[in-house]
Amino acid sequence: MAGLSVGESGGIAGGIVARVVRGDNRREILLSVGSSGVSIRQISEGPALGGAFGSSLRREELRIEREDVEAMRRALRTPGELGSALEEYFAGEAHSFSDLEDVLDRASVPYALTAWGDSTIIFRPRHSCC
Repeated sequence: MAGLSVGESGGIAGGIVARVVRGDNRREILLSVGSSGVSIRQISEGPALGGAFGSSLRREELRIEREDVEAMRRALRTPGELGSALEEYFAGEAHSFSDLEDVLDRASVPYALTAWGDSTIIFRPRHSCC
C-alpha cells in the first residue's frame, strides 16, 4: 500500500489497508483511490457484531473528495502517502473506523459516510463537522 496517491491518470488504485481476524470475527479496511478522490471501506463480519448491530455483517464507507485528500493525510499525523498513513493508523488495532471519523471531524475534513447492515442504512452527506 505504500506510495498510494490520488493520481492524475484517473485510474483506480488501492487495496487492503488492515485485516484483523479473531476466531469467527473478521474486519478489513480497504482503500480505493480514483480520479475524484478516495473511498475507505470497512467490512466487518462475525457473531460479535450481532449484539451491537443486530447483524453479523456490517459495511461502512467514507468518501473523501480529491481536494480534501491532503487535509485527511495531514489529520492522520503520519508521514508519507495516504495508503501508508492509513496502514500506520490502523496498525495494531489501536484505532477503529469510528476513530477515523472523529479525526476527520476534529480537523474539519469533509467526508460522506454510508453504513449498512441487514436491517439498517445510515447515510451522512458530505459535510465538514465542528
